[in-house]
Amino acid sequence: MKHQVHKRKLHSVHLTVYGITFFCLFLLSCVKYSTEPLPIPVWEDNSADSARLNILVKTAQGLLLTAGTSVKLALSQDSLTKSLLVRLSSTNAAGVVIFRKLYPRKLYYNCIAITNDQTFYGSGWARLSPGLTTDTTLIVH
Repeated sequence: MKHQVHKRKLHSVHLTVYGITFFCLFLLSCVKYSTEPLPIPVWEDNSADSARLNILVKTAQGLLLTAGTSVKLALSQDSLTKSLLVRLSSTNAAGVVIFRKLYPRKLYYNCIAITNDQTFYGSGWARLSPGLTTDTTLIVH
């Protein structure tokens, strides 16, 4: 009788161990699918291949949006919408925003500005090459 009770306990322990093992393997096999690119752990690339992006911000009429107009930079258009940004910077007195030490890749940007009681918006993207400066113009409407 004692031998049968020991066998049942041993069988119960085996089932528990197998169940826990199966559950752990199930959790490890789960994969999260996302259309969003994986984030870069550090946003500044300090290598010799780091890229630079200069964006001139102006209206369709040629008015430069100077000193303090914010420009957002992100990995995708969806990230811009969700404000998952790589960087946020403001234009200087010449209407240019400068993003330094960027990883060479495709980046998306946008700008919302209010000037003289008018709201302006514009967006675009740029593909950055290793070690080079990319100059672009963002026309806001």
